Amino acid sequence: MTNNMCAEKNIVNKGIHERINWCDIYKGIVIILVVIGHCTTQFNHFIYQFHMAAFFFISGYTSQPKNKSLFDDIIKKFCRLMVPYYTINLVGIILFFFCDKLNILNKISGTVYPETFQAALHGLLSNKAVYCDWLGAMWFLPVLFWSSIIFTLIVKLCTKKISMVFISVLIFLISMSAVIQNKDCGNKDLVGLAQFFLVVGYVVRSIKPKFDSFRGNLIKACIIAVLLGSSLRLGLKFVVDWPSRQFNGVIDLFLPFGGIFLIITLSKLLSTSQHLEKFFAYIGQNSMSIMCFHFIGFKAAYLILIIIEKMNPTEFSRLTPGPGVRNLWWFITPISIFFSVVAWNLLCKSNIVRNLLGYGNPLKIKWIIKCKDIINKLSTNIKVFCLKWGNTIGTSRLKKLFIGIVTCTSLILLGTKLISYYGEINVIFPDVQNQIFYEDGWLPQSKTENYRWMNQKAKFSVLLIDQNHLEIKGFIPENIIGVSKCIINVNDREVFYADMTNNQAITIDIDISDFVKKYKLNKFEIEIDGQRIPNTSDSDQRVFNALINSMKIY
Repeated sequence: MTNNMCAEKNIVNKGIHERINWCDIYKGIVIILVVIGHCTTQFNHFIYQFHMAAFFFISGYTSQPKNKSLFDDIIKKFCRLMVPYYTINLVGIILFFFCDKLNILNKISGTVYPETFQAALHGLLSNKAVYCDWLGAMWFLPVLFWSSIIFTLIVKLCTKKISMVFISVLIFLISMSAVIQNKDCGNKDLVGLAQFFLVVGYVVRSIKPKFDSFRGNLIKACIIAVLLGSSLRLGLKFVVDWPSRQFNGVIDLFLPFGGIFLIITLSKLLSTSQHLEKFFAYIGQNSMSIMCFHFIGFKAAYLILIIIEKMNPTEFSRLTPGPGVRNLWWFITPISIFFSVVAWNLLCKSNIVRNLLGYGNPLKIKWIIKCKDIINKLSTNIKVFCLKWGNTIGTSRLKKLFIGIVTCTSLILLGTKLISYYGEINVIFPDVQNQIFYEDGWLPQSKTENYRWMNQKAKFSVLLIDQNHLEIKGFIPENIIGVSKCIINVNDREVFYADMTNNQAITIDIDISDFVKKYKLNKFEIEIDGQRIPNTSDSDQRVFNALINSMKIY
């Protein structure tokens, strides 16, 4: 009996060991793909379909929120994610402050530093801007922190997996609507999208998928790879870029899972090779350091390339490799990863720095222990009250009531957002409706101007449902030189062409029913050649060629 128990224990331990190993391998593969994606655009049509969603997925897969205290979980995650986020970025903006004062910032970075350090500090603390592009990937940490809290609440409040997924999808759709409308939500929209992949990762883990044979994993990897390759060859290149809010709508609910499951099967395959397993697992265990420092690692690679005369020194300020060295991604990527891991491990040799990088145990701090005791007493009283109320009206009814309220509220919020896109979309500047996403070619506008300047090619995107006509009104000033035409493209197809001159009103009303996509984000481009080139004596140094008074899509 004892021998059987020992054998069973060994099997359990082996299973846990295998699970951790393949998850570390998974993280190693994904973080390498992240660095490659930042290093070259050559593979981004594939990598950018799933790379960030894959990290959120594995975080949900390895989480066990039901077995943890909510207070403990929040404190640990804050110290693991937010403390290093604020610490590293604070060091970064201080360094860039002195570089800016010494007039060398433009030689090492493309960051435009604010006039005061207080403004830079406010941008960091408000989580709106970090004036240190060397740490550009660290937006991921606060998004993971807040999405983990939402994920934990969903898992603790919902007993059934279908309820978890349903509520998570509603939050995802509301957040995607905010992204499409270009709402200024800080990172709240990204948090709402990320929590969905955490929930799915947790649900997949609860299904208890078995480890298949080497042959089974190889066949699955080949099938997924063929399907993904075929979709790319057919032109289905749905690129997703989280920090720049480049999404594709509802399809982003499903898009990343092809890449995610391909990485899972590759991870299980690599776990069968001792040397490859150790390499990728080590990279995965250091994914935090690589995420935080790999842009600085690019600078280390740039120095080597400049020394061997493979790179122009003027390109050192670039955050990512320029066109001249992107083909050397195979050299820059390992240098960046090596630098990140070595720098992080050297910093961690100091106990103080190690704690600031998220490796301390906050639950041993006295004031945190006292806060935990107070919260535990408060939560106990709340639980007693809820149990009494639940026994009065029925616990199952109470849960159904809560889920019903959440569902109805979410559907109402989502419905009101969609309703705003039905019928006439009328843009009169200054635009306060936030229905249109303005892209390249639009000059900044004050809150008092009832028009907006554009420069040659002005692009915007908008979700369309039942609209078939486009109306644009504006004016080309007299001092615009070289005006000859006006072209309008809808979804990269020309829908309007007319000859134009300066000192001319713009009045366009065209049928676009054959060019728009219903229930999708549509891309518009207004092109007017000619420009106003200011003299050095002019108070207004802006370059523009036309002003737009209003746009109507009906």
